Amino acid sequence: MNKQNRQAVLTDIIKFILAKGLVHYNEIEDYVHKSRKTVAKYLDEIEEEIAKSNINVKLIRRRNHGIYFNGDISQLMARYDVRRRELDRDSRLIDILHFLLTSNKQMTLIEVSEMLFISQSTLEKDLDYLRRNFGVQLSSNNQGIILDLSEDEIRKLLSAITKKSINSELNYDEMSSKFSLNFDVPDTLRAYINTDTLNLVQKALADFIQFDNPKINEYEYEALLVHISIAIQRIRDGDFIGENIVERELHPNTVHLVKILEKYFDIHIPKSEKQYLNLHILAIEGEEIDIDNDVIDSKIISLLEKSLVNYDITLISNLAVHLRSVVKRAAQGISITNPYALEIKTQFLESFDLARDLMKTLSYELPLIINDDEISYVAMHFQSFKERIRKELNNKVSILLICSTGYGTAVFLSQRLKELFGDRINIAKTISVEELSRKNIKADLIISTIPIKSKRENILQISPLIKENELEILKRLIGNIQDKKEKMHNRNAFMKLINKNSIFIGHSRLNKEQAIKLIASKLCSEGYVSSEMECAALKREALASTKLDNVAIPHGDIKYVNHPVIGVLVNQNGIIWDKTEVKVVFFIALNKEIDSSMDDIYSYFYDMISDQKRIEELGKLEKIIDIYNFLGGEVK
Repeated sequence: MNKQNRQAVLTDIIKFILAKGLVHYNEIEDYVHKSRKTVAKYLDEIEEEIAKSNINVKLIRRRNHGIYFNGDISQLMARYDVRRRELDRDSRLIDILHFLLTSNKQMTLIEVSEMLFISQSTLEKDLDYLRRNFGVQLSSNNQGIILDLSEDEIRKLLSAITKKSINSELNYDEMSSKFSLNFDVPDTLRAYINTDTLNLVQKALADFIQFDNPKINEYEYEALLVHISIAIQRIRDGDFIGENIVERELHPNTVHLVKILEKYFDIHIPKSEKQYLNLHILAIEGEEIDIDNDVIDSKIISLLEKSLVNYDITLISNLAVHLRSVVKRAAQGISITNPYALEIKTQFLESFDLARDLMKTLSYELPLIINDDEISYVAMHFQSFKERIRKELNNKVSILLICSTGYGTAVFLSQRLKELFGDRINIAKTISVEELSRKNIKADLIISTIPIKSKRENILQISPLIKENELEILKRLIGNIQDKKEKMHNRNAFMKLINKNSIFIGHSRLNKEQAIKLIASKLCSEGYVSSEMECAALKREALASTKLDNVAIPHGDIKYVNHPVIGVLVNQNGIIWDKTEVKVVFFIALNKEIDSSMDDIYSYFYDMISDQKRIEELGKLEKIIDIYNFLGGEVK
């Protein structure tokens, strides 16, 4: 990386820390797509850069707490043109209560204000407001303040604050004495739905869940969040479902949810949209949805089970609920609009292809309207299924214990870890410090009950009882290790399809037809595909362009694939693709041999092609071995 690019990364990290206030290593790693070791070097450089400036600010890296700037931060924010988002009072009150409830020691007002990144005067006003309006009692002395509340008083306080606060998505867990959000927003939603809309829908659903207490699980919540977010945009555009949909009595929860949504978004929800929303509520409540009769339901489920190769109960039930309304609307000639169809089609290519193939198969047995809008709705169910399965991958973290306080302590700690993390971890064995220094010990994580000075980055010291703050660190570490294992697994699955004899270098300017013919003919000569693949790929390209940003991904029919492979063409001179230019082409030639690893392959592939800088760097390479090594580069 040249000096200019490196400085840009350092600036981005500084702005990131300033904007968020307090961050952790894994957040910066995800933000800049670099390893922890590289991030640590960046932070060293930032620390030196800040020290050389005339600004009275220091970069603080506190173990078990986080990374933040301390001092006259306003000057630093002005220099980098960063404005931290100001929380409204209700949100600040929740933050203050959460902080004081989870703090196990007295802290001064200055310490609390610095931790929460608010001024001391604002903190004092907020604490006074909590005293006057909610009866919050604080004990104080020369060492600082601490909440003086019983468990019952905490529950009453939470009930009062969440009923009054806009941000009522918080629950209180009596067992752990912690606040928690009901549900997380799926990452894929943020890729194409307006963030403000998502946040407002979440707040509306928080009100709905708090007062109506529906029997909703994580996946039903996700489906409802997707539907409402897209429906809001449809209604705003005046392009909602036709008014001639059959009306049924609305569930009381549907009626209340409609009122909440109309209040939050200042819109009128038409009857047809209410009916479609009602289908989701009825499914959540477990009530029968009588479209015509039960025969349709059983037929849809039977067809889905026959048509799908990989699925779970949630995917089948979610698709069945959705397809009920699709069948009914098709019978009435009503087509629904999805304002995010293009984004879904381009960003979730494999899920869109799966949805299109499924809809085509089902159309032989069911009345369906098949277009990009309808297909993109079904595609989201496939995308959610893929994410769900990835989260459930059993990538165990191998752990070694170093315990010098006796065998009994080691057994106790091992048992405690197994209770907390179950199948996510594998306790390899317990060793002594001497063994660690003498032998080439390999493990994902080494946990020690005694202080150890080592160059190893995977050693964590904890107490045998595992304190609460240590548990949070463990959860984060194990999660990060599992994420990296998953990424490595996905990379390996992808690289099995890349061979040095399926990588080609272009030496003259080409158009897309020439590029497709070049790759297809070479793959044919290597025995990967049959001669018909070239014609099939050109026909596929004529239906719809396969160009995505600065890369193209042509593909043909799987029946012409002899052995699954991904062909790669890099041409520095450029390839004219639909009046624009690309320098990298991936020719996808896959078949059912790799069905079991398809999600892993596409996960790695999508991450790579969505990184425009990475594709630009790939387009500059001139040697096959360099391209091969670049594609299978280090997993960050």
